[in-house]
Amino acid sequence: METIEKQLDITYQQMYKMAPVRTGFLRSTIKVSSGSDYAQIAVTARYAYYVETGKSPRGARRPNPFFSTSIAGLNIELIIVVRNLFLGNF
Repeated sequence: METIEKQLDITYQQMYKMAPVRTGFLRSTIKVSSGSDYAQIAVTARYAYYVETGKSPRGARRPNPFFSTSIAGLNIELIIVVRNLFLGNF
């Protein structure tokens, strides 16, 4: 059975692959952290929101939803992982 940490890693890899690359800085700011009672994936580049949504102070651009697409897949997989843990299917 896959663990929550494994799902975080899969999501990180997907997000990393989907993030557009001009200089590589955006990719370098994708961070994963977890503890006994939390898990977090964050992109700390100040312009990540503009890349994700296509909205920018300089005008609209084509959105590149690298973050939300990856997180949507994670949500589905985490439901399965948590359900299996609850039912003892590991």
